Amino acid sequence: MINIKSIKTVVPGKPVRQDTSCTLLSGSFGYDGMAEKIFENTKILSRHFVLHPIQWRTTSWQRLCEIYKERSVELSVDAGERLLKKGDIGNVGCMVFASCTGYMAPPPSFYIASGLGLNTNVRHQNLLGHGCSAFIPALKAGHDYIKANENKNRSSFKTTAIVIATELYSTCYSREATVEGIICNAIFGDASVAALVGNGHDGISIVDFECETVNEQAKILGLDWKKGELSVVLGKEVPTVGGDISKRVVEKMLKRNRLKISDIDSWIVHCGGTRVLNSVQETFNLTDENMEASWAIYERYGNTSSTSVGFVLESIWDKIEGYGIMLSFGPGFTCETALLKK
Repeated sequence: MINIKSIKTVVPGKPVRQDTSCTLLSGSFGYDGMAEKIFENTKILSRHFVLHPIQWRTTSWQRLCEIYKERSVELSVDAGERLLKKGDIGNVGCMVFASCTGYMAPPPSFYIASGLGLNTNVRHQNLLGHGCSAFIPALKAGHDYIKANENKNRSSFKTTAIVIATELYSTCYSREATVEGIICNAIFGDASVAALVGNGHDGISIVDFECETVNEQAKILGLDWKKGELSVVLGKEVPTVGGDISKRVVEKMLKRNRLKISDIDSWIVHCGGTRVLNSVQETFNLTDENMEASWAIYERYGNTSSTSVGFVLESIWDKIEGYGIMLSFGPGFTCETALLKK
C-alpha cells in the first residue's frame, strides 16, 4: 500500500488579526462600510502573509513577482526541512510542487529540490493553476510515481516522493473595491505544506482518488489578469456548485470501494469559506464534530488555498482511525477527492 508517511506545514511571519487587516485594507483601497461586515462574517480570527497588508497598496506588480519567487521557495524549503528526517533525502525520487499564486521558469521545484539537497536526478512535476484543489492531484502525482516504479530494480528506484504545495495570496491580492475583491482580500492567507509519499506500513494509506470537472462553470473560480495584474476570481455560485459536484464525486468513489458515507470516520475538507464548509456539511449530513478540524484551521489561518487540506490532515493525524475523505474544490470547476485509511 502506498502511504502518506508524514506531513508538515508552515506559515510565514506572525499572525495578522482579521480586524487589523480590515482597517489597513479599507484605508489603502477605499472600502466602504460593507467591508467591515464582510471581514467579520468570514469568522476568521487571523491570517499569515509574506507581505503585510500595510504594504499591499504601495507594492508594484514587478515586486510582487519577485517576492513570490523568493518567498515561495523559502517557505517550501522550510516545510520540506521540517518533513524530511535524516536518511530520507537520498530516497526521494520525485518532487511534486503545486501553486497557483505565482509563476516561475525554471519552476519552483528546481530551486526547492536544490535547497533541500535532493539528488540531481530527481523527477520534477509542477502543477500550476489548479487553485485550491491542487494538493490532492499533487498527492496523486506522487502516488503514481511510486506505483509506476515500485516493481523496478530497487538499486535504481528512489522509494519516496515529496509533495509540496505553497500559496502566497499576498503576492496576488485584489486592488479592486468590489464585493468580490473585498471577499478575496478577507479570506485568503499564505502557507506551505509538505508530504512524504511512499510504500510501507507507516502513516496513512492512500486507497483511491476521484475527481470531476464541470466545464460550463469554468469562469466562477480561479485567477485571471485584471488591469495587468493577477487576481482571484471567486463567483457567488461556488458553494452551491461545490455541494452538487462533491456529492457525485464522493458517491462514485465510495461505490467503487464498496463503502457508504457511514463508513467514513474522518473528513478533511478544504477551508474555502463559511458557505463552502456549511455546504459540504449539509450535503453529506455531517456532524459538527466531523467538521471541527476544518473550521479550526479556517478560523486560525483563513483559506490558504491548496495547502488547507494538508493543514487539516496534519491537525488530526494522530486521531484518524479507519477511513477518511479528503475533499477540495478548484478552478475548472473541479472537485478533487482522496480516500484514505489508517
